[in-house]
Amino acid sequence: MKARIKSTGEIVNVEHKMSEIFSADNGYDYPIENLDFNVDQTDWKQLHIQIAVSALSGIVSNQSFGDQYNNEPEYKEIGSIQKVAAIAADMYATELVNVLKRRFTNE
Repeated sequence: MKARIKSTGEIVNVEHKMSEIFSADNGYDYPIENLDFNVDQTDWKQLHIQIAVSALSGIVSNQSFGDQYNNEPEYKEIGSIQKVAAIAADMYATELVNVLKRRFTNE
């Protein structure tokens, strides 16, 4: 599990060693009162990628997206249909990750 060392702010992986002592991956042991276990362990970059892939799958499977691309000249100015779909998927993922971060980390 991850913990923040209160004195330095460093985040380390720790394992329970004995009673109230935890061994950290930096080679030191810490008493429980020197550690903060309330650490955000979310990999936001990986979550962004997963959301973008899901969004892209939905976008390209929607026939109306292709129709809209073919009928809207401003989309063609951006580039290929693949590029437009990728940009849209990234925008959806970015916005959803931002919403989730605000909700779960108070950022």
